[in-house]
Amino acid sequence: PAAACRAGCPNKMLPLSAATIGAETRPCDGGQPGRQWCDASRSFEERAAALVRALEPEEKAELLVNDWAAVPRFDMPPYDWWTEGLHGVARDGVATSFPQVIGLASSLNKTLWGLVGDATATEARGKHNRRDGRRNHGLTLWAPNININRDPRWGRGQETPGEDPAVNREFAVAYVNGTGKS
Repeated sequence: PAAACRAGCPNKMLPLSAATIGAETRPCDGGQPGRQWCDASRSFEERAAALVRALEPEEKAELLVNDWAAVPRFDMPPYDWWTEGLHGVARDGVATSFPQVIGLASSLNKTLWGLVGDATATEARGKHNRRDGRRNHGLTLWAPNININRDPRWGRGQETPGEDPAVNREFAVAYVNGTGKS
């Protein structure tokens, strides 16, 4: 089943462009009969419920971890939810590395925060084009961290916009809106 694919299954990711990816298929290509989750006329809720009903218990269990295995019978590729994006996606290879969030937040520049979110998302999409299911190649960014930094003993204050709830809110809004632009 799905666990056997951890070592390597056919990589049939969702290509952004057939010209760049080649002849790979997407999970809903080809009008697969009986795949209600591929029917775009249905609501998101109906499509999600149909997919969950179709998965075997073992396949569902494989999807509960951050590095899920492929589900070849549905052309679902492997995926890893762990993409560090707090100050760019440079953790895995070439990409822009931005200052720590506490430094960005101290600029009080909402435009900058949005541009950092946009650049981070753009570079994440570039890494995701590889479609290899590896850590830090997904589109699920672990950012922004908007925990209020109340106690320095926590040790991760540099990952947050700081102590001010209003700055945290504004940082989150600008960053998240920026990630949606790319």
